[in-house]
Amino acid sequence: MSSETVAAPRTYHLRDLAEIYVLAQANWSDPIGGYIQENTAYNAALRKYRERLLSGLEDLYSLTLEMGQMVEIPRGTVLFMHFKRTVNSLLAQRTPTSGQQEAGLLLRSLEAAGDQGRQVLATSGRIDKLMQSSREAHLDMLEALLGILAGSRASLTFTSADLQTRGIDDVPPAVEDFAEGSA
Repeated sequence: MSSETVAAPRTYHLRDLAEIYVLAQANWSDPIGGYIQENTAYNAALRKYRERLLSGLEDLYSLTLEMGQMVEIPRGTVLFMHFKRTVNSLLAQRTPTSGQQEAGLLLRSLEAAGDQGRQVLATSGRIDKLMQSSREAHLDMLEALLGILAGSRASLTFTSADLQTRGIDDVPPAVEDFAEGSA
């Protein structure tokens, strides 16, 4: 028996469809997008990957997340409008440090400010926790809305192999492959 560990195949649930939809809508300025401002090649590859993955999951759930397709679902258009507003709300969330590339100078300045600086840091940590809680609540709502829209297919789960049968590789691009000078 080999000592190598074989990773379990990735499984996808309705929440994954919600998350990949949000990420496919994100752009480089959205804090949850995971884009790297200085690396346009990586960003383009990441967007394409997300769009392909979204298309594959939509296909597996037999649910095209476009307004024109919602007319076939009872109350689909009004529910999808709320879905889109929820996505936009999630993407609009920011903290005072959102988009900050280098925080060293700020941290040193706050540490030098003594008690008030520590209060700013503690409050920033509290804001970050609240933001994470809010993001999870948004995803809960998106998942529930997709559950209504997907109907009987909502409880299905799929694997990487299911996506591969549709010609979709679910391995995200590696930022290292898009560094300057990489082949």
